[in-house]
Formats: sequence, structure tokens, C-alpha cells
Amino acid sequence: MALKSNVPPDVIARWQANKDQAKEVIAKAARLVMPEPRSEAEALFFQKCTICHDVGRIIRNNARGDQWDAIVEKMRGNGAPIDDREAKIIAEYLKSDQHRSLDIKTELQIEEPLDPAKECDDDPAMP
Repeated sequence: MALKSNVPPDVIARWQANKDQAKEVIAKAARLVMPEPRSEAEALFFQKCTICHDVGRIIRNNARGDQWDAIVEKMRGNGAPIDDREAKIIAEYLKSDQHRSLDIKTELQIEEPLDPAKECDDDPAMP
């Protein structure tokens, strides 16, 4: 199988020549850094919901309003360690849609913020 790429051959050659550095850059680009919780409810959401789910899955969920009550109850029925008080707090947090505004970055974005004006050749993250 052949894959077509718009990555210039010289860039591919640089990455291949610097495999160890490239692996570290890729690893940093894959590791998410969660922001500090903005509230007790958000802290509880991080603590309980991300035991089983990556936060992206929850953010992409199309549930709205009271639909979250049923989802939280379903998760409890599936074994999520959430008591009645916590279920109410988490459901209210999700209903407020605050989770959709989380500023989640990768380790690489924190170390080297992306600059769309930069060319790849000028990017220190590129080997």
C-alpha cells in the first residue's frame, strides 16, 4: 500500500535522521495536559469521569440539558464510583456546558505554542 504525502522529502529525511528526537516530539504532541479545575464541580468531573473516559469523548458528546442526568445515572449503573451528591454536581456541571470551554493542550503546545505564520523549517520542534 502506498500513501501520498504533501510533506517534502527533505523534511521526511530530517525526521528519519533524528528518529529519537522525533519520537519525543510525537509523544509530547500526544500527551494531554488538563487545566487546573475552575471549580469544585469541574474537579469532581475530572476525578470521576476521566477514570473511564477521555475528556474529548465527553466534550464531543451531543447531550444537552437534562439528558446529562440520564447519562450520569447510566454511568453509575455501569459501576462509576459516584454517590448521589456527586452525581447531582457532575450532572449540573455538564448541563452548564462548561466542559466544552476547557482549554486542553498537549505538552508540545505548552512548550512550543503553535505559530501558524512560521514555516516548518523555522519550527524548533522540527528536527
